[in-house]
Parts: sequence; structure tokens; C-alpha cells
Amino acid sequence: MNSKGEQSLSKLLSLMLRHAPQDFGLRLDPEDGSCELEDLLTAVRCSRGQSQTTAEDIREVVRRSDKQRFEIHGAAPAERIRARYGHSFGKLAYDAGMPPAALYHGTNLHALPKILEQGLLPMGRKYVHLSGDTHFAELAGKRRGKLVMLRIDTAAAARQGIVFYDAGHDVWLAERVPPQVLAVDETYGINS
Repeated sequence: MNSKGEQSLSKLLSLMLRHAPQDFGLRLDPEDGSCELEDLLTAVRCSRGQSQTTAEDIREVVRRSDKQRFEIHGAAPAERIRARYGHSFGKLAYDAGMPPAALYHGTNLHALPKILEQGLLPMGRKYVHLSGDTHFAELAGKRRGKLVMLRIDTAAAARQGIVFYDAGHDVWLAERVPPQVLAVDETYGINS
């Protein structure tokens, strides 16, 4: 599969597993958001331009995802697949965890004033997405304009009652992050 085909399949998987599973006849487990890989493959093959997609194509998208959006667990023929985070259709259950002292969130310069006033809110999603390192946060933040990196003091957030959930692969979730625990990471040159 070429990179364009892989990107197209990744977007389709996001739509199916993160945003509109019902539109494709998928029923996701209400606890972890997973479904049988074979069920997903059937739904994918019914989508325009995807009739030749294989289970290995899906596995390759999962392996190569720069943001580690998806995971497969179990063994064939009972493999299950899910999106780790980013759901807008329902709120999945995650285990609360102890994050590192600092988490990061990439955003853009245009959104910064509102964030510094209101904090980080999930917007159209169910959780705010955070990262234990700046790489993932940078990938997410630079999509919509000039990157601004925010650093979250997790101990201060915990004192304010914020619970952090471990989504795996250094991705952390919170229902909100108050502005008092946010700081702009000047390493990313907000004024440049």
C-alpha cells in the first residue's frame, strides 16, 4: 500500500473507530471502544475505494501511525482493534494514572488567549489530549497554524482535582485542564 492509500485508510479508520462507528454498522465495546478486526475489515471493504483492503493493510496503518491512534490486541482470528483516544461519539472508560510531572499540549497562536483564560477544554471530543513529551504534542498542535507548546504542571492540576487517564503510548487524557496550571513553553519560540 502506498503512502496515499495508507493515509486514506487511516482517516477512514479514525472515522469508524473515533467518530461515527454507527454510520458503518460497527458496534464498539462500550468499555474500551474495540471491535473485532474482521468486523472492521468488512466495514472498510464496503467503503468506496477500499474493496481490496486486507487485514494486513490495517495492521500496517496501526504499526506506522505517528500518533499511535490505534491498537490491536489478541491473536487471529479473534483480534480486536480500537482507537486509543480522540473519540467524539461516546465517552470510553480509561484507567486513572500517575502522569509525569509535566505533560504537554500543542495548540496554535490563535487559540492561545482563550486557552489562557478558560483552560484546555475537550471541545468536540470527550477528553483533552496531552502528551508526556513534546513530539506528539507538536504533531497535534502544528496542524492549524503557528505552534504554541503548553506545559501542564500535573501536581498542581491534581491538587485542583484534575484526574489524568492513561491512554497508552505516552498519551494522557483529562476532562479539562484549568488555566492556572498551564504555562507556555518558550522553547518553541512563540515570539519568533
